[in-house]
Amino acid sequence: MSAQFVRTYYAQAHEITDAITAVVINAQAGLQLLRVQSPDLEKVRQALNSIANDGKRAGDIVVRTRALMKKVAAADRAADPCTDNGQ
Repeated sequence: MSAQFVRTYYAQAHEITDAITAVVINAQAGLQLLRVQSPDLEKVRQALNSIANDGKRAGDIVVRTRALMKKVAAADRAADPCTDNGQ
């Protein structure tokens, strides 16, 4: 496993943690906004949009991480002289 992969993996792990944390914080804020007598529905809508955007961002990070892992695995197989490589 290359050092580049490890650095990238940990950076993306940090990004996904941030995105998921943002989802939780925005959900809590939306719930708090709904608890008041006359909720400001525009603020609730903004919180829900933020949740959707942060969830999409987390999904995009997972897709990028999986692609990176496949790329590294393929490179490792190609570089390993003990691997058959279909030949």
